[in-house]
Parts: sequence; C-alpha cells; structure tokens
Amino acid sequence: MANVKVINPDITVLEYNQEKTDKDYGSCLWAKFYFDTTNCKLLITSDCGNYAYGWCSDTKPFLSFLASISKGYLLSKIAKQSEVDCDATYLAVKEYIGDDTDVNDDEDELLYVCHCSKNKVEVYKSLEDYFYGEMLDFETESLNDCIICSYPTWAKRIADIFVNYIQPLLKEFYYD
Repeated sequence: MANVKVINPDITVLEYNQEKTDKDYGSCLWAKFYFDTTNCKLLITSDCGNYAYGWCSDTKPFLSFLASISKGYLLSKIAKQSEVDCDATYLAVKEYIGDDTDVNDDEDELLYVCHCSKNKVEVYKSLEDYFYGEMLDFETESLNDCIICSYPTWAKRIADIFVNYIQPLLKEFYYD
C-alpha cells in the first residue's frame, strides 16, 4: 500500500502584480513565487506559466542563494530552449548555404520559411521542402544545426520579473 505523509515545510511567498500604468502592462499580470526553504524548491504560478525547480541543499541559505543567481541560470532550471528563434535561424541558414545562388534566389521565401513556426520539427520540415532538390548538396544534420532555439517567451518574461522585482527583495531581506 502507498505511504502518504504530511509535510509542513517553511514556505515564503512573494507576490507580483502588474499595474495598469506599467509600460509592459499585460505581459504578465500576476505571479506568485513560493520559496520552500526547508526543501530548497522554487514554485512559480503565474498567468504566463507555471514553473518549478528544486536544488540540493547547500551550506548557503536558500533565499540567499536565489538572491545571487543570474537570469540565464534560472531559465536553464525552469525551462528548455524549445522555441525556434526565427531571426537567428534565418541568419544561421544564410551563413550555412553561403553564396549558393541557386538557393539564394528568393530570400523573402527563405525568411518566411524560417518564421513559419516556433516548433523545431515544423521549421526543419519547411526548410527541407524549401531546399528540395538541393538537399543532396547540404548535410541534413548541419541544416538541422542551423535551427536555433531559445527559451519560450513566457519563461523569459517570468525570469525578467524574478530578476527585476523578486531578487531585489531577496537581496534586501535575505542576502547574507
């Protein structure tokens, strides 16, 4: 039979609410950051997604640790680079194909192909269709490497909120 037990960790909650006068109003109206200082876990619920990550306990107090992390580090823990960066992909494909004039005939179409989706598989299929007949000249693995992914927009937004609004409070009240 399953074992179920009650755990009452020490949790600190910081709440973020956007105001109508904020220049980026509507990008993330609310977020709650739950800091489980007993188990070194961060849980974020918001209107731009829910995120969670747990760290191994360290000698440094958990909130002090979080007060010192970078946006990039937080993103690497709460999200995956799964959204195609269309502009970076377009530039990478242009660099990869070089000056091949047969392929460079319609740059607008190539730009459209690179912007067709945020899904890596769909972009690759579109590139494959675009280069049909030319694919023998290009290595498919290398073309796949041209598809540049970044963190999802909403994950980047929540990381911005963490760095700009939550971290200053952590530094003020909990930083050692």
